Amino acid sequence: MTPLRTGIGALLLIILGIAIYGFTYPVSNLPVHWVSFPVNMAAGSFSPTGDLFLGLGETGTHCTLYAVELVSYRVHTVELCQQDETLSAVEWHPNGHMIVVVPAHSGEVWIVDYDTHNLIHRLRHHTSLIRGATFSGDGRFVVSFDADGTVVLWDASSGNLLVELEGHEDMVTSAEFSMDNRLLMTTSFDQTVRLWDLDSHSEQWQTSTHNATVFTGAFSPDGQYVVTGGADNTARVWDLQTKQELYRYTTSSWVTHAFFSSDSQTIIMSTWLEGAIVIWGFEAGTVVQALSTGLESELLDWTPQRTYIAIAVDNSVGFWKIGTE
Repeated sequence: MTPLRTGIGALLLIILGIAIYGFTYPVSNLPVHWVSFPVNMAAGSFSPTGDLFLGLGETGTHCTLYAVELVSYRVHTVELCQQDETLSAVEWHPNGHMIVVVPAHSGEVWIVDYDTHNLIHRLRHHTSLIRGATFSGDGRFVVSFDADGTVVLWDASSGNLLVELEGHEDMVTSAEFSMDNRLLMTTSFDQTVRLWDLDSHSEQWQTSTHNATVFTGAFSPDGQYVVTGGADNTARVWDLQTKQELYRYTTSSWVTHAFFSSDSQTIIMSTWLEGAIVIWGFEAGTVVQALSTGLESELLDWTPQRTYIAIAVDNSVGFWKIGTE
């Protein structure tokens, strides 16, 4: 078995990198294209082709999306409805023509035709605040999750409820489909990570070793690993087959988002209070690159090709081509 590696050495490398190689930058010198919005950005999603970004404001946006063209970086608004409703989450369908959005206070999940802005399905089941929703990679399913720990799987075509996955005892923070769309991973305030088999709709595995809220979980593109991150200030890499923890990265702030590079060799993660983005070569135990805004920031999304990420700082979003300085 590959030995467990802590991130102490990796953290020292970041410190040395900052001091010697200039891995971190003041905001004005970041290798990022910054786009300003009239409101603070709370969520966002890249289109399947990676050339369009949809952003959501924190408050007062009245059913409005902000669309950014990644070539020109021009911004235009998209009015999805006439209701005085703030949208709290958005994700693209793999076909690039539909989106799933969560109106913050309606108790519903909407599947919308992005081209026509027509509402296709209203998904109703949740009784507490819905935290997010996303499509499976093949577009067949939608998963939604809420503040009381409810996870619901829907048929994306018909809008029918397929199953409620029971087990979490507190707010669910993320849900991610595996690359083959056979597994679902969920993370939660109940300090657990859970894997669900989508054929049997049963829980396949869970761990509570973070001993704190788990904010994020992701599968590697090659299907070998999963990564999880949480309020214990760690990111952990697990063998998907054996469910054993293989590698660990330790930082000084919550790990709020983490995902694998396209070759499954590195992990891109964000830390909350530090406002840092770290690219971690987990097998070698080295930091490949690190970038810091020096401010509280949020990693909103990454392109399906895993070439660009979107970072929110107040009412600005920075688009960084990963691997450039």
